[in-house]
Amino acid sequence: SDQSYSSYVLLPLLNLAVRRRCLLVGGPGRGKTVIATILGVLSGYHIDEVRRGIQHGQPQMTIADLLGNPLPSSLVSAQSMDEVVIAWRKWLGMRIKIIDEYNRIPTRTQSALLTVMSDNYAELYDQIFECPPSAWYLTANDDAGGGTYQVIEALRDRIDVVVKALHFNSRFIRKLLQRVEAGISPEDIVPDEIIFSEAELNSISKSIQAVPIPDGLQRRLEFFV
Repeated sequence: SDQSYSSYVLLPLLNLAVRRRCLLVGGPGRGKTVIATILGVLSGYHIDEVRRGIQHGQPQMTIADLLGNPLPSSLVSAQSMDEVVIAWRKWLGMRIKIIDEYNRIPTRTQSALLTVMSDNYAELYDQIFECPPSAWYLTANDDAGGGTYQVIEALRDRIDVVVKALHFNSRFIRKLLQRVEAGISPEDIVPDEIIFSEAELNSISKSIQAVPIPDGLQRRLEFFV
């Protein structure tokens, strides 16, 4: 049937398990960034680390804003490009990568983002930063490529699953009121017992990849693909 609240939670959670790239789509205020933030907490990061690691798309974002900056002292003293020291952005080393409103990022910066998403490395001034395997969460107000900037086709092609953020269900308005009055944010109250360690996530990913695909099933997948 159509996507529902369960798919809004389940698909991003499965994306965490297999370390792929999930796009959360929907109008403002539907909890896209909150869902991504909660997944960051579930993967073992402190809530403050997750929030600081979110890259907020905006029309003035440069490649340096996204990846990092060369240290001025090394620019002055370097005899060649490979001697330039880069202060890399910390989010590049995280196992969860969240790009908020990715369709507001300028085209040139999108190209730099594409390299990180597809090849797991960042490059500046001939310097390379190798990124760890990560689960990606991108958000957008629509999935038609609209926004401040048109999303480049190669970047859209890297998205593995699109999840629709649904309208608020008025049935839960009493609970929402109670939460607002108490000043409670969902991402601040994730129970410790459901938070994964890095070792557990590695084990989950390997276990999923080890599941055998019978020839009969593979043949059917080939047919429909």
